[in-house]
Amino acid sequence: MSLDALIINPGDQVGIYQSLAPDLTAKEPTIWGRLLGSYLQGRGFSVQLIDAAALNWGAEEIAEAAKSSDPKLVIVLAYGHQPSASTQQMPAVIATCAELSKEECGEIPTFVIGGHPAALPQQTLRETNAYFVSTGEGFITADRLLTGLRDFGWPYHSSGTDSWIREVPGLCYWENLKPQTTQPAPNLENLAEAPGGLWHQLPMENYRAHNWHALTNGGETKPYASIYTSIGCSFGCSFCNIQSPFREGDNLKFKGRANSYRTWPVEVVMAEIEMLVGKYGIINLKIADEMFSLRPSHVLPLCRAIAERGYGSHLNTWAYCRVDTARPEFLEAMRNAGVRWLCLGIEAASGDVRDGVDKNDYGELEIIE
Repeated sequence: MSLDALIINPGDQVGIYQSLAPDLTAKEPTIWGRLLGSYLQGRGFSVQLIDAAALNWGAEEIAEAAKSSDPKLVIVLAYGHQPSASTQQMPAVIATCAELSKEECGEIPTFVIGGHPAALPQQTLRETNAYFVSTGEGFITADRLLTGLRDFGWPYHSSGTDSWIREVPGLCYWENLKPQTTQPAPNLENLAEAPGGLWHQLPMENYRAHNWHALTNGGETKPYASIYTSIGCSFGCSFCNIQSPFREGDNLKFKGRANSYRTWPVEVVMAEIEMLVGKYGIINLKIADEMFSLRPSHVLPLCRAIAERGYGSHLNTWAYCRVDTARPEFLEAMRNAGVRWLCLGIEAASGDVRDGVDKNDYGELEIIE
């Protein structure tokens, strides 16, 4: 059976962390690779996921894996360890795409997805020389692109004769040697369509928590995993570089009024946690949501479910939190669910800096219930 999508999470630990790499920095599982892979599997495509960052693979090893698996599409991810860290991944993304474009690799179509590419799609297309770049979140775009490759074959004619490419939403691509952009793609509304999983395709023994995270676990950094329980943030701060790259997908629904805030059902998140604890013995866990403590109807039932399963005393978890949403009822529920750390966005000490930004607190209208 031929492979539809090879999803690559490239990395350059030495380039980013210098002498701290590879043994002194945290290594985190690729969340977006798992989400995208599970979504595409649900759409009927075969998927292989390679976390090259965790394997300490360079571009050459990635290219060898691509040649041997012969996929219809190679998807290269530009995501870091936290939501705003995609730009640091670009040197590894560029090197990976350059290696995949060499003649000995054959003509493998490459598709780059991530926060940095979505913010700068045409620049990313030129810098990577990939065939395609996602201008948004990427789920629906990847589905439509793979459908086109399945139905119409490869290669497409970059002179512009393959009109199906123009109908793929959220895509930046080459036409007549110039970057072209299609209409925006909506963001994925039902997150249950991307349930995650795919842990069996990852080198689980390679992941480790931050040293400070392990202070509440006797210094043991392994085993370690990270998950999402929500995507987005209903606040619209003017300085935000997390949600902004995917705003075109929000605008199709909200017409510029707000950012989307979407959650996974409690049962989907619990299936992830039960798999991680039961099969892989995970103790150190990161909830990587851009803003975990927002909506009571999400936070409280989820924390209650974790505590009821008996994981509250087992897990050593940390999450992101906004200072003014750290409500007492949230804190108690999170503590009972094993959350030992909250990463807070502390305001600037300068009044001039605070006055110069817009935090768009209309977001509170969507989180107070």
